[in-house]
Amino acid sequence: MIILGDCIDNGIKSAPGASMYEQAMSVGAQKEWLYEELKDFAENGQILAGTSGNHESRSKRETDTDVLYDVFCRWRNEDRYRSSMAFCFLRVGGADQKSCGKYRPTYCVHIWHGSGGGQTIGAGLNRVERLSNTFEGVDLEITGHTHRPAYFPSGRLVCDFRNKKIIPRTVHSVTVPSFLDYGGYAAEKGLPPTGFAIPEIILSTYEKGIDVHWHR
Repeated sequence: MIILGDCIDNGIKSAPGASMYEQAMSVGAQKEWLYEELKDFAENGQILAGTSGNHESRSKRETDTDVLYDVFCRWRNEDRYRSSMAFCFLRVGGADQKSCGKYRPTYCVHIWHGSGGGQTIGAGLNRVERLSNTFEGVDLEITGHTHRPAYFPSGRLVCDFRNKKIIPRTVHSVTVPSFLDYGGYAAEKGLPPTGFAIPEIILSTYEKGIDVHWHR
């Protein structure tokens, strides 16, 4: 599991578009709910990494309280948390591959909640691509924030110094959807509803490659 932030409403008084009076739970109760909701995954070592979203950052900005970091600390997984962005190095494949001399691919995954406005899909994707161009060697990017599910592969030309070649490389960028019903802030501001689809990201175990499938 990778946590991308915006796990709670955190509608503090100064937050734009938020109403602390309409929240079903206080901020403290939301933290407790999140801790309990994902505790089993944390205890089983299934949370690979996590980063905050703009909703958690409200408390950090106003009170220097990092809501999601507090939850990770209670899970005793604070070493797997970063406040802005994180990178995961995932080696996949069975142990038998190594014993047989088979290659076990390693993937570099960049996770980032995302930021900024923009009412079009292109605006959000352009922001993701601009940032991805600053990293060398990333295979997969996973972001959120825009509430719009999206996927696009982009190309790179990479210097292979060992073999003295220029080789093409594909970076796969996936934006995951939100789990919100339409209404509230979006309806008040006249924002359109977004589509909903769950991405399934498959990392090949024998030959390095990534496939993305969508489930609706």
